[in-house]
Amino acid sequence: MKALLLLVTAALLAGGLAAQTPDIQVQRAAINVNNGGTDRVGNSTGVDQFSVTYTIQNTGGGTLTLTGGTPITGSNAWAVNYTINPPLTTTIGAGMSTTFVLDLDPNANGYFSMRVNIASDDPDENPYTFTVEGDTGTKDKKDDDCSTGTGNGPGAVMLLGLLSALVVGLRLRTARA
Repeated sequence: MKALLLLVTAALLAGGLAAQTPDIQVQRAAINVNNGGTDRVGNSTGVDQFSVTYTIQNTGGGTLTLTGGTPITGSNAWAVNYTINPPLTTTIGAGMSTTFVLDLDPNANGYFSMRVNIASDDPDENPYTFTVEGDTGTKDKKDDDCSTGTGNGPGAVMLLGLLSALVVGLRLRTARA
């Protein structure tokens, strides 16, 4: 009976301690952006600068602290310049949130991406990272891998036919000689 009482007490204490740990969650427009996931911002305004606001929530029972001199950083930028406007506070109480703004300035037509890294004292999601990607909506949608710009359209077939005719012609010529 004492062993059972000890086990129940330990479980209650462990549950109470677990409830005191912070838990970070990030959202954009009330939609979760998962740790290790991708947020597709879907820009179709061309290469003009635009801003995206993210909310950092503390869904845990303890205070969440964003850590380091610059707790929110960016990396792996491709075809985009960015500025991170940090949150006003780096301490987020249980059930509370704060926001930061990401200014994106695509520097080319087409696809762009970058990674956001958030350092905190969350015990199992530090750093919290996600990729931000988008498309300027101004790039010609033709196949980039084909010199004709039409993918497997008639240009590729015509080129293949021309090469075949050339090979046949060379074989006939060497056969007559």
